[in-house]
Amino acid sequence: MDIEKLLKQEESNKLEFKEIFPKKEKLASILCSFANSIGGDLIIGVEDGTKRPIGLPENKILELEEKISSISAVNIYPTIFPIIKIIRYKDVLLLVVHLDMGYQKPYRIVTGSNAKKTFVRVGSSTRVADPATVKFMELKSSGLSWDTLPCKDCSINDLNQEHIQEFFELRQQSRKLPMPAISGTAWLRKMKYAVEIGGKLIPTMGAVLLFHDSPQDIFPQVGLEMARFKGDSPRDFIDKQTAKGPIWKMVEQGQSFLLKHLPVSAVRTKGARIEKCIYPEIAFKEFLINAICHRSYEPGTGTIKLAIFDNIIEITNSGTLPDGLEMTDLGTGVSVLRNPLIARALNEIGMIEGWGTGIQIAQQEISKQKLPPADILMKGFFIQISSKWRWHDNLTVNEKKVLQEIASSGTITSTTVSNLLGMTNRGARKLLSSLIKKEYIYKQGTTKSSAYRLVNDMNIF
Repeated sequence: MDIEKLLKQEESNKLEFKEIFPKKEKLASILCSFANSIGGDLIIGVEDGTKRPIGLPENKILELEEKISSISAVNIYPTIFPIIKIIRYKDVLLLVVHLDMGYQKPYRIVTGSNAKKTFVRVGSSTRVADPATVKFMELKSSGLSWDTLPCKDCSINDLNQEHIQEFFELRQQSRKLPMPAISGTAWLRKMKYAVEIGGKLIPTMGAVLLFHDSPQDIFPQVGLEMARFKGDSPRDFIDKQTAKGPIWKMVEQGQSFLLKHLPVSAVRTKGARIEKCIYPEIAFKEFLINAICHRSYEPGTGTIKLAIFDNIIEITNSGTLPDGLEMTDLGTGVSVLRNPLIARALNEIGMIEGWGTGIQIAQQEISKQKLPPADILMKGFFIQISSKWRWHDNLTVNEKKVLQEIASSGTITSTTVSNLLGMTNRGARKLLSSLIKKEYIYKQGTTKSSAYRLVNDMNIF
């Protein structure tokens, strides 16, 4: 254990500092939260705020060590086994409590005022888990996931055969997968979209989400709420809609809403003028599919929210990150499946690749458009993607006018800029040089009448 390295870090979902020894219930809740999350370290004897090691009394340190063992053994079930170390650091004594991620989740407090509560780490805080998170942990400990459970409120006849046939055709088009040799209930059973209970074939939750006409009528949490707001706060609606139907068909509805409310830009590529959405559609699609595929669908969760503001697109979905995944892993190719049945289906029709590359692809597309990277934030028991759809703030009004003129005409010269903006030719060339440095345009030719063109694949607004 590198104590020096830990002390240089900020508190996080796997690290917490305490100045004095915590009260019994507080200590139990922290240890419980680490076990229910991805594990972590609690360091006792570090001053609040400054992170300056102030240590614990030497004549009490062994007693405190024993107290940690006792509290963890008596107050938490199933039993956890923390590793407790007394570390001398710069002439002071620190207690370091390390816990690996637990494999008998959910861990609960069994004594005191927090009895029956389940704690988890959300960012750098310890919180009581919501019912959906507890249910997810229970299922995973049993080797199950919500999408593989039988939907006892549905019959196999509630699945729309037209949706299933369309799904087959998409599999064939996207992945070159042959049409199934078996069809109907035999195929549903083989692919785990249906299970037999008491001699009756029942569709799984995942099958209902994928092949029912309106899974939202059965599970209110499954919908996609879409809104365009005036300004930058969710107060004044310009438009709002709800996407319904099989979850893989909600993606197209989300894209249509985006195109309805975002401007179209003009880009000239190899002499052709192409109109395209000012925000990269590939990035939006990847973010929305990611939310649909990896969100928590357990009862008590909310719908996916798509909010479009004057400068920001936000996609918010329910659920914390699955076990073993951290915020820093997003966009790096690391993937942990929360809904394996749904993920397999979306992979088969070409919506996801199964390599954890969706966020990566989206960020790359955003970069091509000269937009800042999207922010991916954990907000309690929700994950939110927040992405700008306008230019960087480093463009002046005159620079935007020049770019819009190039988008419309294909090229521009310094003389045209001078006439357009009413400035000297020298000022025009200086402005054009600034846009070249910012990588929005490039220069063709070396004379004063040289033409300037847009860098390919750049949005204009």
